[in-house]
Amino acid sequence: MPNGRHGGYFPYRRRPVSTDDVFRIGDAAGQCIPLTGEGIRPALHFGAMAGRLARRVLDDEISLPAALHRYGRFVEQRAKLYRYLLVVQNVLPALPMAWIESVAGRVQRPGVLDALLRWYWKMFDPDTLALLWPGRATSELSSLASAHNPACEKSQAWEETMSLKRQRRG
Repeated sequence: MPNGRHGGYFPYRRRPVSTDDVFRIGDAAGQCIPLTGEGIRPALHFGAMAGRLARRVLDDEISLPAALHRYGRFVEQRAKLYRYLLVVQNVLPALPMAWIESVAGRVQRPGVLDALLRWYWKMFDPDTLALLWPGRATSELSSLASAHNPACEKSQAWEETMSLKRQRRG
């Protein structure tokens, strides 16, 4: 480490959510999650809303400018989460390795790790996506997502453990 820095970062830059009369989704809108680089869940989440709004435009329920405006507001609701993770992404590589190892040691504790994983998973929760994606049952989307997400499995195990503890106390 000649310059004292280590690691790297994911290129992330929020971009306009539309260009002229076109919705921008996923990488085209800079919707990759900072720090983790995940882009599929955000693309599904924002794409489902854009599709829902486009359907309403085609059905003459709302105008295209109104749909684009609503989509922009919907995307903006997640901006705070993106800003927080972007700060972490930018600060982390500049920290001394000993600090990173200390934080990693604390994060690995079951209670802390599970809480972080639950928070991260809920950023683009399949249950919320189900509300935007008519015709797909919430449980079906959740099971599809958790089948491919070890973090979700760990979080579910934590929830089951906590439920058992509450039952024993009660």
